[in-house]
Formats: sequence, C-alpha cells, structure tokens
Amino acid sequence: MLTLAWFGMLFAVLSKMETKEFIHVYHSTPEADSSGEQQQLNQEPDVLYELPRYGMEFKSHGNQILSLDFAGYHLAPQQQLTFAQASHQLQRFHTLPGLQQYLVLEKGPGGGSGADVLVLVPAGQVRVREGAVGGIGAIGRVEVQLDTRCEAQLQVG
Repeated sequence: MLTLAWFGMLFAVLSKMETKEFIHVYHSTPEADSSGEQQQLNQEPDVLYELPRYGMEFKSHGNQILSLDFAGYHLAPQQQLTFAQASHQLQRFHTLPGLQQYLVLEKGPGGGSGADVLVLVPAGQVRVREGAVGGIGAIGRVEVQLDTRCEAQLQVG
C-alpha cells in the first residue's frame, strides 16, 4: 500500500534531479461503471510521476517505480552510489563523491540486454562548491547548474 511517507520519500528522491515545483504527480481514480457507481478494485491506484522538463515519466507498480522512458528499468531502492572494499572490515566508498543530482535505475527481470544499473545525471555545467561533504575529505559539493525557467528542456547524460 502506498502511504504518505512512501510518497514523501519518492518525492525526495526525484527532487535530487528536478526542482520540486517541476515534479508533477498524477493519481488515477476508480472508473465509474455504466450505472455511475465507482468500481471497487483490489488494485493499487496508478500514480504517474512526471519530470516534464526532462521529458521523463515514472509509474508506480506494486512496490516499484517503473521508468516509462527506459524500458525494463525501475528506480533502484538504493539511490546512493557506493561500492564496498573487500577487506577484513567492510568499508563503503562513494562512487561519485559530492555529486547529489542523479537517479539510479536498475534493470528488472526480463529487462533486456542493457546494463544492470543506469545512472541518470543532468547534462549541464558542473560546479564544485567549497567545503567538505560528509567526511569525504576536501571534496566539495558537486552541482550541475540547471536552467531555472519553466519552459527549459533539460537532458540527462
């Protein structure tokens, strides 16, 4: 069941890529039958998430958010790009330290022959802000500068 907390977490994930004002959420309602009565379905309602400036859409399906633009892929439950180093003590390292603006997609079952994981990053000029990020050392926050206009057509790289 989709809860308000779940929507909030998903909205936080999508807002890594896009300004909150430009994330559109559409929720379907049960259809009325010929007598005008609402059908009671035992299914979750469809929820569509649109990032119109990127031309990207996602759709809820059970406990996954499917990409409608990258067939066979869904939003990964783990949105942090890390890798573990094999040693006597498990250590995690950030793959793109400082970068915050990205979405991680995973290939689902029957997802085809593409990569197992896709990382979508906004295309644009990269800027590094001064200051350390979460104990990573001297690396600053990495930002991709985006056009702030509503009519802007953004791309991922």
